[in-house]
Formats: sequence, structure tokens, C-alpha cells
Amino acid sequence: MFVDGRVETRTELPFRYYGTTVLDALPGDAEPAGPHTAGGPRKRADFSLRPVRTLVELPPPAEPWLFPLDFPLEVVHWLRHGAPPTRAAVAAAPVPESERVLPGVRPAGIEQVNERARAARVSR
Repeated sequence: MFVDGRVETRTELPFRYYGTTVLDALPGDAEPAGPHTAGGPRKRADFSLRPVRTLVELPPPAEPWLFPLDFPLEVVHWLRHGAPPTRAAVAAAPVPESERVLPGVRPAGIEQVNERARAARVSR
């Protein structure tokens, strides 16, 4: 999981700031695809899931137009009610069956892409 673009392995995070936090979930690897190697078992990409981005809004406890009093009001709010409990669940979403990529199946038109890539490499 990524929180504001940084890798995060914890499932619960302490309060950071008010505003919008971006949570990204990427699909992990599927079961090992082949025999064990020196670096461990080879894993294949899991094409049955797609990445998901979730925006979590943390509203401030006091209105911003109360500028000189906003911090004392926030402290009073925290003393009475505790830290704001914000929970968000994010997980990689399943890909619809019609859009799934099957391992070992070559997409239509891949030969033209390969030819253009070879031509570009030769022209360098």
C-alpha cells in the first residue's frame, strides 16, 4: 500500500494532518510460477486485480475563519472527544472478466508493435 506516494506496511497510521490523504493499493504477485531459483521462487504478476486509488478527507475540527481561536478549540476538542477516528479500507479491485489478460495469450497487433520497436532500436 502507498500513502501519499510512499510505501507503507503498517495497517494503522497515527494522525498526520488535516486535508486529503491519497491511499493507493497495488495488486501483489500471484502464486509462484516456476521452480525455485537461487533468489527464491519466481512469482508471476496477478492480472486478476487492478490498482485502486482512494482519497480520504480529514476535516479540521474548527472552521478556518476562527483563525486566532482555531488551535485552542482543536485542543479542547481533542481533550473532550479524543483524536478523530478516521478509517479507510483500500484493496486492489478485481478486473472484470471481459478485460482480463490471460497468461500466455499474445494480444492482437503485438507483432506490429515489436517491428516498430526493432526499427527504433536499429535507427539509434
